[in-house]
Amino acid sequence: MPHKSLPSRDLLVIDTTLLDGLCVALVQTDGTIITQRTIRTPYGHGEKLLPAISRLLETKKVALPSLQGIIVVSGPGRFSAVRAGVAVANALATAAGVPVVGVAGGPLQVVAARDAKLLNKASHKLVIPAYGQEPSITLKK
Repeated sequence: MPHKSLPSRDLLVIDTTLLDGLCVALVQTDGTIITQRTIRTPYGHGEKLLPAISRLLETKKVALPSLQGIIVVSGPGRFSAVRAGVAVANALATAAGVPVVGVAGGPLQVVAARDAKLLNKASHKLVIPAYGQEPSITLKK
């Protein structure tokens, strides 16, 4: 993957809380969307998320370490989808050495513009998922 020589103002935004899929985007800190990719899928977020991020970054020739940070919508949402988004965001941020912040959802521009300033306060801490309710991943007895 080609690398930018200078750090960018770009943020990677990951949202796996959509009812019918997931969205990844590169946005500027003022909320301007550079590019986004939405994948319609009722399930399989874990399998589809990393390839979508890879294609997004390759298209714009952006390397993870050049990002200003990663914003992930941390819930509420479906258990497996939220877990996949938060786990990927935490792993990529740790690997790239960039801050990550978890936020409540909303329109992409609003999320980026509203929450970019939180990245300055994020000292490379992990994001905790917020499911909105107790996970129900087993059958009741």
